[in-house]
Amino acid sequence: IEQHKDLQSQLEQQKFKLSESLERLSRKNQASVKVIRQQKENVRQTHQDKETELRGQFEQRKEQQAQQFEQQLMNVERSIVRQEHQAKHASATDQEVENGGLADKRLELAQRAWQQSSSAKKQAETTHQQCQQKRDEADKDLHRARLATRQGKDHLQQLHKQLSPEQDSLRQFLRDNKPGWEHSIGRLIVEPLLERKDLSPVLVAASSKEHDNSVLGIQLDMSVIGAPAYAQDETALRLALEQATKHLLGAEKHQKQTESELDQLHQEAEIQREMVAERNRAFEQAEQEVSYAQSAKQRFSDELKTVLEKRRAQAQQTLQSLLHEKQQIVEQKSAAIALLKSDYDEQLLEFKSGWQDELAVLDEQIDELDKQIEYKRQQNREQIKQLEDAFNQELANKDIDPNTLKALKQQTESLKSHIQSVTGRREELNEYKTFMQSDWLKQRPILLEQEAELKALSQQLTQQQTSLQRQYQNKRTELSQALSAVEKRLAAWGALVTEIEPMVRQLANIVFSFTADDDHEINVGDQAERISRCTEALESRSRGEKKLKEALTEFEASLGKDAGKDFLDTMLQAFSVLDDDANVRDRLPILQRLLSILASRQRQIVEQGETIGGDLNKFFTVFSDINRKISLQSKRLTDEVSDDLTLDGIARSEVKIISTVDELNFWTPLKRFAQQYDSWNKSDAFLPSEAYLDTLADVVEVLPNDANYSIESLLRLELHLNEGGSDLVIKNDRQLLESSSHGMAYLILCKFLLAFTRLLRNNANIDIHWPIDEIGTLAYHNVEKLFTACDTNHIHILGAFPNPESDVLMLFKHRYLIDKQRQRLEKIEPKLSRIAQRLQQNKTIGNEQSQVTA
Repeated sequence: IEQHKDLQSQLEQQKFKLSESLERLSRKNQASVKVIRQQKENVRQTHQDKETELRGQFEQRKEQQAQQFEQQLMNVERSIVRQEHQAKHASATDQEVENGGLADKRLELAQRAWQQSSSAKKQAETTHQQCQQKRDEADKDLHRARLATRQGKDHLQQLHKQLSPEQDSLRQFLRDNKPGWEHSIGRLIVEPLLERKDLSPVLVAASSKEHDNSVLGIQLDMSVIGAPAYAQDETALRLALEQATKHLLGAEKHQKQTESELDQLHQEAEIQREMVAERNRAFEQAEQEVSYAQSAKQRFSDELKTVLEKRRAQAQQTLQSLLHEKQQIVEQKSAAIALLKSDYDEQLLEFKSGWQDELAVLDEQIDELDKQIEYKRQQNREQIKQLEDAFNQELANKDIDPNTLKALKQQTESLKSHIQSVTGRREELNEYKTFMQSDWLKQRPILLEQEAELKALSQQLTQQQTSLQRQYQNKRTELSQALSAVEKRLAAWGALVTEIEPMVRQLANIVFSFTADDDHEINVGDQAERISRCTEALESRSRGEKKLKEALTEFEASLGKDAGKDFLDTMLQAFSVLDDDANVRDRLPILQRLLSILASRQRQIVEQGETIGGDLNKFFTVFSDINRKISLQSKRLTDEVSDDLTLDGIARSEVKIISTVDELNFWTPLKRFAQQYDSWNKSDAFLPSEAYLDTLADVVEVLPNDANYSIESLLRLELHLNEGGSDLVIKNDRQLLESSSHGMAYLILCKFLLAFTRLLRNNANIDIHWPIDEIGTLAYHNVEKLFTACDTNHIHILGAFPNPESDVLMLFKHRYLIDKQRQRLEKIEPKLSRIAQRLQQNKTIGNEQSQVTA
């Protein structure tokens, strides 16, 4: 019993120890479980935070990816919208719109400039017309001044002629023999008569005081009749001469002043003409600018239309490419989001697997602790059972069983071996704990995060690579298009260079002397317009130079035509200073100097021409007077012939003095020249007309230099008779002898001689003696008529007769015979009939009465 009690007491103690050991282990494990559970909660919270962080990173990366793709899609969609708009309604770029606006603005400015130039042109033309009108008025004033000067000169010359009249003129006769004639006959006489030299003026003896105030037997009150300008006394003439001299000086002064004003107005008109020409050039340039602007605008519109068509086609092509690119971006977006989601799911799975491992480890630790407690409890139960069995066995046997000891030893050995095996793998456990604590729990999340970041970066870089590849392709396409455009421009520029090289070579030889206006912006348009401008300008310059050269050649030929040797030498000397390759414009100043020389020579030639023309006009006047007087004398002679000495058998007799002036080869040109000279002299022109020069040339060509003319050479006598019913024209002696008998021809000559004698004597109170031979051979009745006509005209016929018994002898008043032996004259008194005596007495009485009356 004591042993039983002791064993029982030991057993209880062992139970109590086991219970305490179990209790301590249970408390310890519960504390550990509590800590592990707290760690598990911490790990779970950490895992939730990490999962939230990973989800946030995923959403952020997803958002970033979506934004990147959305930005790309937005850019592509914008491009698509733009290209769709371009494909449907292709629009111009800002530069093209600006260029179009510039073209419109240029056209507007050109039209405005055209309007301004048109207004300026009209204003300049109006001003030029006003200047021309002023110049014309000044020219008319100059013509009037020249006319007044010429009239003054003519008036002064007329006054000089009145003061110093020509010899044998009626004016000279009246001045010398009729003092105060200006107040009597001078107030009634016709002016041309005063200059006549063929009027044979004779003073009539005055028998009364009233004779001075009578004209042709009619008494007039001459004081109420104003004295004409051509019949003034010497005092009035000298006063008029002084006034005419002053008037002439004033007219010459006015003429010079008018010439100066005309020169000034001419210069102003020329300046204004140049202004009009400049305005015309500006107007033409403005019109050309409008044309160029319209062409440039049209060309820009055509080019823009072509560009828009190309742009529309290119936009359609680009639109298809952008739609494909959009589809690619959408697919890349879906793929990228799916890849990001896959990476996120994989990363989350990895993290979750790690978290589950950690929680499993903690759960395993909890389970392990629970298992330890349960194992300890089971072990305590087994130990208690063993103790109870041992206690019961010991109680039963009291002895120790060798098998039991052997089994205990084996069990002990087995436990030692297990302990050694477990102790041998402690390093692996430490390494595993170290791996779990360091690599798995710390580095693995970091590596997983790095892996996720690298995957996201790889995906981002892949997207950037795709985007850059797309940009590269787009840029390459753009550069390829730009390269193609540059190649086209280079080709166009090459063709342009080839086209403008000849122009550049031509322009290199041109010296420009104009200065650009800084205030005026010159818009010359594009290359085509510039080339067109340059081509037209060069062609215009070529035409102008050709025209100028032809005009200068023609002008030089005109200058050299009919020029004197001295002027030709002057021309050659003036042009000798020029080089062979000198410009034609360099000849203009020389020609201007030559024109000034010609102008001075022109004045000299005009003055010389006036002198020559005046001399030729005087020459014409002399011949014209001769011609007129011959015609007048012919009529007078015919009248005189028809008055006296009617011959039997002669029904009609006329004498015509034919002027040979009209037959002279220079007379007709000289007459035309005199008309032109008179027209020029009466006109107010400084230069004669072309007709004047032509007629002068004709006169110079036909007028002999050393010809001498007498009055006999300028007239021809013609006798017109009607004898026996036949008309005869006698021009010389032979025709006279052949026309009739000798006696009749002799009488005809006496008839004409009688008329000549009466005209020569006129009204002079003189007697003329005619010696006529062989008068006795003529018919008595005709001789008697001859004596009667001669007695009527105070002509005494002298003749010799071989037959003193001739009846003709009875017609002589004084009859003598020559006594050769005694050498003396004997007077013959014929026997007169009573009728003859009575007639002689009546005649004597009549003569005495007429003398008393005179």
